Amino acid sequence: MISKEIFLSSINGIAVPIFQSFLGNDNNIINQFINKKNHEEIQKEIQLACHQYLENYKNRRCVFQIPRMRKDAQLESVYIGSDFLKPKHNYVHKERRFYSAQELQGSFSINEQRSFNLQNYSVISGVKLANQEQYLMVLGEPGAGKSTFLKMLGLESLKREKGQYEHEQIPVFIELKHLSYKSGSNTFEKEIAEEFKNCRFPHYEQFANQALKRGKLLILLDGLDEIPEELIGSAIREIKNFVDRHSNNRFIISCRKAAKHNYYLNRFNDFEIAPLNNNQIETFIRQWFQTEEIDIQARTADKFCKLLKNKDSQAIRELAKNPLLITLLCLVYEGNQSLPKNRAALYNEALDILLRDWLVFKRV
Repeated sequence: MISKEIFLSSINGIAVPIFQSFLGNDNNIINQFINKKNHEEIQKEIQLACHQYLENYKNRRCVFQIPRMRKDAQLESVYIGSDFLKPKHNYVHKERRFYSAQELQGSFSINEQRSFNLQNYSVISGVKLANQEQYLMVLGEPGAGKSTFLKMLGLESLKREKGQYEHEQIPVFIELKHLSYKSGSNTFEKEIAEEFKNCRFPHYEQFANQALKRGKLLILLDGLDEIPEELIGSAIREIKNFVDRHSNNRFIISCRKAAKHNYYLNRFNDFEIAPLNNNQIETFIRQWFQTEEIDIQARTADKFCKLLKNKDSQAIRELAKNPLLITLLCLVYEGNQSLPKNRAALYNEALDILLRDWLVFKRV
């Protein structure tokens, strides 16, 4: 008979905290598992399950295809980190409304920026914020990097002591738009159990239940604003009930900023992703243009950064503060080695590139 201590000592990798929570002091579960397998079989099964979970997460969440490149890219290779805006103590945000196009244009001419006044906010790193907040609502404009932040934070937690996330938890990434939200169906519990089943975790349903019970999961709920309108009412109820049932876990939800006023979730604190600063923009460009040897030799990144610093490129620099839009800028510059000064022309060229590459990829 293998002792409980030997059994627990065989557990390593990402499953250390979660398997210990799963086993706890329930000797019936331990004995049932140990009686059927010897030490080597137990160790191998656990290690394979842990390795498969990590590989599944990387392959499903952290790989994307860059247009004009033949192979997939790792999200880590271009990720530059996410900062968040925190209102200063003496500032209360008031929504500004403009009654005419002339008033909006006049405001821009004075401030020379299309975003709100960042002097009223302090900036905090995304990982630091996630370490502090147990219930975090991530807000942002389209293309601000909300989903990317959730995916990368999950990857940080899988790195454990080598990562920046401080809590010993296994991440579960869930796209909210794909769920059915049937009342009383324990939608999220089933979805989480399915994640562990896919990796062949032993006793995966008990594993998921104990993980939730003991607060060992980082639950990443992506795209609150993407839930179909006809399901949003039941979805909000399901999310609230789920969080209440398992409140000792940690939760992060992403939502488009403009849609936030349509939903209310108690417990959660709202923070908005900050625009990219100049250093982040330059880092993104340099990481983007280091994947091809021809760009390295031609010093494409240096040329592009110099172009953005020109006085005539002010409007383009404003676009570069958004991760999605700077991606489009890199695509256009990569194709033409220049940028149009007109925003409409820039969007037109970017769409042409994306559509053309999509047609080639799909062999249409």
